[in-house]
Amino acid sequence: MIDWLSKIKELDVEASIGEIISSSNLSFKFQVYNLEKSPEYSSIVIVLAGKILINGVVTNIQMNPKDALAQEIPSPLKRTREQIEKDYADIKDKLIITCEAAIIGYYENGRFYQKRPRHIPWIHDLVFQPSYQYIRDFHIINNHYKLSYLPLIYDSLSREEKASFGFFVDTFIGYISQFFEREEMDKIIKDAQESLILNGLDFLIEKLNEIYINL
Repeated sequence: MIDWLSKIKELDVEASIGEIISSSNLSFKFQVYNLEKSPEYSSIVIVLAGKILINGVVTNIQMNPKDALAQEIPSPLKRTREQIEKDYADIKDKLIITCEAAIIGYYENGRFYQKRPRHIPWIHDLVFQPSYQYIRDFHIINNHYKLSYLPLIYDSLSREEKASFGFFVDTFIGYISQFFEREEMDKIIKDAQESLILNGLDFLIEKLNEIYINL
C-alpha cells in the first residue's frame, strides 16, 4: 500500500486548500485559501496533523465578508457573478469560505482507521483534498469494503442537522459512489447498515436504502 503520510508530506504547501481555524474531537473547521478550490459539501478532506492524517467529511460550508467590520448583510449589486468579477476585480479577496468537517477516521503507521483518532488537528494544520486512490484505500481495509463512520458523522451534528440527516446522506452517497463500481458499493452500503445497527441508529437504514436504490 502507498505510504500516504509521506506522500501528503511531499506535496507542496501550495497544494493545500486551506488550514484549520478550530477543532475538537468531533469535528474541525478550516478556512479555504481560494474560493474556487473550496471542497464540495459532503466531500472528504485530509488534515496533515503531524505524524498522522485525519480524515473529515464536509458537513457545512459558509461564505462571509472577510472584513470583520463589514455590514452583516452585503449591499445588493444587481449583477451576475460574471459581471461582479469583471466590475470588482478584487471581490474574491473580500470574501472567505469556511468549512466544518466531521472527523471520520485517520491514517497512522501505514494503516487506515474508520474511527476517531486520539489526537485532534491543531490550528493552522494544512488541509488537502484526497486523490481517487486515497478514497479507495480509506474504504478498503484489510481487503474488506468499509463505511462504518456514518454514526460518527451523525453524532457530530446539531439537533437541527440530525433532523435533516437524510439530505446529507443523499448527497454523500452520490459523492462516494464516484469512486467505486456498483458491486463494490453494495458491499460498502452493507457495512454502513451494519454499523448503524451496531450504534443504535437502525432507524436511519430505511432512508439509506431508499437513497441507494434510487442512485
